Amino acid sequence: MGGWAVVACGAVLLTAPLFVAYVWICLRTYGGSLVAPLDGLVADPPRALRGLLAAAPRPTAAGFAIFGVWYLLQAALMLVLPGRAALGAITPAGHRLAYRVNGALAWLVTHVALGLAVFRWHWFRPTLVYEHWGGLFVAANVAGLLVAIAAYGKAHWAPTHADDLKFSGNALYDFFAGIELNPRIGRFDLKLFHIGRVGMVAWTVVNVSCAAQQYETLGRVTTSMLLVNVLQAVYVFDLFWREDWYVRTIDIQHDRFGFYLAWGSVAWLPFMYTLPAAYLAAHPVDLSPAAAGAILALGLAGYAIFLSANRQRDRFRRAGAHRYRIGGRDATFVPARYVSDDGQVHDTRLLTSGWWGLSRHPNYIGDVMMAVAFSLPCGVTHVLPYFYALYLPALLVHRALRDEARCRAKYGSAWDVYRAVVPARIVPGVW
Repeated sequence: MGGWAVVACGAVLLTAPLFVAYVWICLRTYGGSLVAPLDGLVADPPRALRGLLAAAPRPTAAGFAIFGVWYLLQAALMLVLPGRAALGAITPAGHRLAYRVNGALAWLVTHVALGLAVFRWHWFRPTLVYEHWGGLFVAANVAGLLVAIAAYGKAHWAPTHADDLKFSGNALYDFFAGIELNPRIGRFDLKLFHIGRVGMVAWTVVNVSCAAQQYETLGRVTTSMLLVNVLQAVYVFDLFWREDWYVRTIDIQHDRFGFYLAWGSVAWLPFMYTLPAAYLAAHPVDLSPAAAGAILALGLAGYAIFLSANRQRDRFRRAGAHRYRIGGRDATFVPARYVSDDGQVHDTRLLTSGWWGLSRHPNYIGDVMMAVAFSLPCGVTHVLPYFYALYLPALLVHRALRDEARCRAKYGSAWDVYRAVVPARIVPGVW
């Protein structure tokens, strides 16, 4: 493992939680400005530092209690709700794991149950999450760290599939990136649970709480807040509706379960991806009908590209050796072969039709279009609510490069042929 990679991992481990806390402080104390605290540090360092420390999120009993109930609720729903069976991709060691996918039902049950608890049983206020933001952030950080530690220990002493372990030779990097590919307790998949349930379901719950906060403040919910909630709910629910597809994506198929995914799913995702709604709760924006319509059109167009591209590839894979037609024509492909770690030879096909004839990652284009549509309702006063729209392209470029390095090693000369047929990585004619 290269020294720079280890240094980068150490830097992320130390700075990522601090960065999220800083963004939270900027949002709640400095009017959404990312530079106001820095200006204060330059002008009057002692006073500004005292102000930052005073505004920093703190642990609370309520925060830990709410997070604990949330964690246990999502675990129970994943275990007890019915769901259809789905098979994941073949692992490097030749395993193909079965999943019970019930994410869509879990998402619906969660939101209906919370709605009943708020409006029928009056157990708590709809603004509960927004009001306990700081305490929940601390609890999420503690949980993410503990899960990462547990995943590291499990990989060493009780791995689910020992032949699928991957050690880098550096303990810090292994803790950050993970060792086990699919850690499980029985049939309970820890990776799918933390990413797809603890983190993704929380995304829309946080958004709704922000909308409730705006309603309490203004007496109404703005069109901009509705747009953010609707567009992000479509994105999240789509993942759960097609969860059998998600278990064959890069998150589940290739990324190992360490701090990167454990902390990222319970702390980074719910507190950073929800910034547009959190921003609008305190800084409402009224959109003209034309602006709202244009943003909605952009988001839906991005979703259509994202959905269509993923559906084409998934259905092509499901077709196996059978014919599959795209746009009224037989799909074209490059035949490829790879050998898994257990020595088994597998034949596959690399799709070169439809969206996948335009670029090697066309679904990323739709993903970025949706990300921009998530942030545009917030106006252009501050860059803070545009975090996801700026972060996602960088993440996807890095992911594309990693994916292509794996494919080059996996498919050999067939990958070179495929690259010649489909030269664009993401945006045709650009990159």
